[in-house]
Amino acid sequence: MSRLSSALVFVSLLLPKRSIVTLAGAEALVARDWLERFSKRPLQRSDVQLGFARSSGPGGQNVNKLNTKAIARCPIDSPWIPFWTRENLKSTPAYVSSTQSLMVSSTISRSQAQNVEDCLRKLHALIVTTVSSAIQNEPSEVQKDRVRKFQAAEKAKMLVEKKKRKGVKSGRGRVHFDD
Repeated sequence: MSRLSSALVFVSLLLPKRSIVTLAGAEALVARDWLERFSKRPLQRSDVQLGFARSSGPGGQNVNKLNTKAIARCPIDSPWIPFWTRENLKSTPAYVSSTQSLMVSSTISRSQAQNVEDCLRKLHALIVTTVSSAIQNEPSEVQKDRVRKFQAAEKAKMLVEKKKRKGVKSGRGRVHFDD
């Protein structure tokens, strides 16, 4: 598994079940534009606060001697994070409410530099997937036509069922015995 795919798998576990804020119309266009620009540039070390600790990951005695675990924190109110995505980011498990920040860590490697790069990839992927999940796409004409056909078929099916039920109920009238 490549490092990018492992970052995406990690992020898929952190995504909220349902976005709090969805963007449509003009807001969605602005969000798509921002997302396209943000996706092309990786996060820089200067965008986050880095911390290091002793790791329990691979590396043998090396992890007992050196601070190889990387921890990246990013304040939620950083100027490069758009205000319209902050509520969605707050609903992810990477959000730490006590510090009002996003936090990811990595112990995937025995190298501190590789763990920093992995943290930056994870944080970048988290932001990209959270923003993209909040953007509500407009349905195409083909999709709208399919929905109309499904609705018409459902309505016809409902009318057939109602007529059938009406026939059953009308047969329950009072029984008159000829005396």
